[in-house]
Amino acid sequence: MISALGVAQTSELPFSVSNPKHKKWPVDEAQRIYFAACDRVARSIRPEKPPRLQPKFVLILGADVNEAVRIGNIAEVRLKEWNPGAFSDAVVVMAAREILDPRQLASLSREALLSAEASVSVNDLEHGH
Repeated sequence: MISALGVAQTSELPFSVSNPKHKKWPVDEAQRIYFAACDRVARSIRPEKPPRLQPKFVLILGADVNEAVRIGNIAEVRLKEWNPGAFSDAVVVMAAREILDPRQLASLSREALLSAEASVSVNDLEHGH
């Protein structure tokens, strides 16, 4: 099925795909990465009872830059070409957004920054800073 936007919905994939430049990409690898990333996020956030995360987004191949964006209710993973690392990073972000609201995401970011600023590097200790 192809929508008016030229987005193909492959029935076995949990996400939609837009590939107007016909870039080669491994459907099975993408699916494995998707489920593995969702599982890791779920287990790291709630190890005792991991939720089932299935973020919906459109994978856009042939984009100008690699990025994960959300515009209103539409989420897109934009890749210049197939890149397993960039795809995994994007799915992790999308999955985390499913379970954490924006306040929690901002809080995690602040905690990470505070933690980084509070830690002293070994280099600083060796030089008596």
